[in-house]
Amino acid sequence: MTGLWKCRAALTRGREEANVKKKLIIVFAVIAVVLLLIPVRKVYEDGGTQTYTSLTYKVIVWKQIDGKSGTEFYLFPNNFHQLDYYE
Repeated sequence: MTGLWKCRAALTRGREEANVKKKLIIVFAVIAVVLLLIPVRKVYEDGGTQTYTSLTYKVIVWKQIDGKSGTEFYLFPNNFHQLDYYE
């Protein structure tokens, strides 16, 4: 009878370890998604143009003194260019 209890205890411990591993994988996946989606804001001295750049996208809010105005959206891999490229 004691052998059966040891076996059950080992199975229960194995399931608990598997659940902990699954939870860790989920936590790391959520952190990775957040890091991919959080943008970095930059304001330019051309009248107030703003860019929001993350690893997966770029949003440009144009506010040039004598030029463009409006909003543009670029997805990966076109989001790594300098502002001059988009003008």
